[in-house]
Amino acid sequence: MLANYSSNIYALPPLLTTFIIIFITIKMLNNWNKSEAIRYFTFFCIALLIWNIGFIMVYFSANANTAFFWARVGFLGVVFIPLLALMFVYTLVGKKIEKWMLYVAIFSFICLIINWSTHLIYNGAKLHFWGYYPVAGKLYIVFLLMFVVLFSMCSVILFKAAFNYSLPSLQRRQILYVFLAFTVILSGVVDYIAKFEGVEIYPFGYAVIAVLLSIMAFAIVKYNLLDVELVLARTGLYVIFYAVLFGIPILIGVKTGHWKATTFIAVIFASIGTMVFGGIQKKAENLMLTEQRAYQKILLQAAAGMTQRHDLTKLLRMVVLLVKRSVKINFVAIYLQDPDTKEYRIVSFRADKNHDIFKRTASFPEDSPFVAYVKLRETPFVYEEIPDIIKKKINFESRIGLIVPAFVLKEVNGFMLLGEKDSRKPYSADDINIFNILASQTVVAIENCMFIEDFKKAQEKVFSAEKLASIGGLAEGVAHQINNRLNHFSMIAGEMKFELDEFKNKMTPLVSDQNVLSKSIKYFYTLSDSLTDNIKRTSSIIKGILNYAKVEAQETQHKEFELKEIVELSIDLLRVKHDIKTEVPVDYSQIGNKTIFGMKSLIMESIYNLVDNGYEAALEMKDYASKYQGVEHNPKITVILNNNDGSSEIIIADNGIGIKPENFKKMFAPFFTTKSSYKSGTGIGMYVVKRMIEEMHKGHIWIESEYLKGTSVHISLPKVS
Repeated sequence: MLANYSSNIYALPPLLTTFIIIFITIKMLNNWNKSEAIRYFTFFCIALLIWNIGFIMVYFSANANTAFFWARVGFLGVVFIPLLALMFVYTLVGKKIEKWMLYVAIFSFICLIINWSTHLIYNGAKLHFWGYYPVAGKLYIVFLLMFVVLFSMCSVILFKAAFNYSLPSLQRRQILYVFLAFTVILSGVVDYIAKFEGVEIYPFGYAVIAVLLSIMAFAIVKYNLLDVELVLARTGLYVIFYAVLFGIPILIGVKTGHWKATTFIAVIFASIGTMVFGGIQKKAENLMLTEQRAYQKILLQAAAGMTQRHDLTKLLRMVVLLVKRSVKINFVAIYLQDPDTKEYRIVSFRADKNHDIFKRTASFPEDSPFVAYVKLRETPFVYEEIPDIIKKKINFESRIGLIVPAFVLKEVNGFMLLGEKDSRKPYSADDINIFNILASQTVVAIENCMFIEDFKKAQEKVFSAEKLASIGGLAEGVAHQINNRLNHFSMIAGEMKFELDEFKNKMTPLVSDQNVLSKSIKYFYTLSDSLTDNIKRTSSIIKGILNYAKVEAQETQHKEFELKEIVELSIDLLRVKHDIKTEVPVDYSQIGNKTIFGMKSLIMESIYNLVDNGYEAALEMKDYASKYQGVEHNPKITVILNNNDGSSEIIIADNGIGIKPENFKKMFAPFFTTKSSYKSGTGIGMYVVKRMIEEMHKGHIWIESEYLKGTSVHISLPKVS
């Protein structure tokens, strides 16, 4: 049978504490996956909750038997509180749970069984002025010693960790708050003492638990410990101020006995004190946050003027320099996503000398768990909020204080990492708000810089197209003039041959003899044939160059066209460059009349570069085979086109020298070439081809090769731009 609530007002404080513990436990369950420490702290809260619920029912009990039953129920939580507290502390400071704790758990279970089956731990219940309370049995002192020893161990471990300067400053400050909470919780031993006969001390331990458990929960979940300091400072200032404010009237009343006048003075003091306290509080906060307010003002001013910057490199350099100097932190790093590799690469960095090692973490893959977690966050957050499972995978070499993920917006994908403050103070909620604003302004400024850079590229492209058009027109005019002269030379060669034929027919007797005249006529025939042949070759060369210039000048828009036309133009240029008099060894029979979609001029330049590279590699293999293998090698290049559902794949394969494994990853690097010294090669051809395919066509290019076996270059182009 239970007593009515109104019959025991002392049950109200533990009831309120129970609601607080329930709220904290729910919060801990919501953060269950963040760390092992949070999981053990949750179990610790559950044990405290069972204890509180059991003893509330003890307070409500109407007789000793009912109170004794509920005291045993509460003991289900009490018996595990010391062990769970120790396990929580171990995981908080980074220590591994030790095997001997298993024996403590077994001992706790034994105590639980003894308490339910005997009167050796709780020996019934006794009525006190606050209600019923359990009475200590003969073995109760053993359990009390376990409580004192384990909680003392917690305090010692926390104290050592709080002053272990090898740990991050935020973690040490976090541990310091938990240490202070645990030290004060030890005062809860009064709840245990109250169970002994003859002791009439009200068990106020739950009241201590409610306040300190809240601070501990805030410290291990929210991390904004500077905010805790402000709350504590405000509370202390409030208590001191009003203790003095009302202490003076009360002291006057005690000394004089004039309580009416004293009450009037107290009312006046209270009215004035409200205004005075506001000013004192503001000055105290400004004094505590002088440094913080100063750099926050600088950052806000900088954020407002960022959009005036038009150079991306200078903008990012300014941001990291400004943040590092104003906030006074050991490093700042900005990462942006590379559009080609999709990796997040460090683009701007500023650090103290002893943090240069951080540069080794120069990039993160797109599928990195850390990147995935950053993308989920909308506002800046401290490093300790990252789940342990992700921390183990990234393993940063420098201590990170704050992560600003607000760069993940629109076309700007990236984030900023901030190190610890030189003052070792944690980042506050105000800091997070300021960096959120700074990040948003930085994104706008970055987008502005990128827009200006794109505009410049577009202007350069227009200028290039106009220049090519003028070159095409010039080439056409020059070709017309040269062709006129070639036609004249061709006519002279024809006339020469005609005159020789006529002379030979009229002077047959003279020519038939094997004399000097006969030899001269044969020589003139040879000169005429050579002249005619060179005129045709020169005309072919001019035609190829003229066609190339026309394509470059006119075909600067995406459209559908036949690949065969491009390959034939590339063969003409190849014949000109390498002075090929025989058939050019390029097989494009598998292309047929298939079409591709793209910018014709750029595709032609890419195809020509790749065909030329393949031919030169085949020539190099020919020399190698002749010199080292003693065999004849015939160069051959094959061009294949496969049309898929959403893309076209062009394959240019050769039977050339191939690529050595150590050079494979460098093939698209600018100014890298594998060509022999007698071949012309600047090392930018493949780099330019890659940019034309991937940037201008949103396609993809890759190489498959085996040394001394040949190379095949694959180009995938989307069918729709």
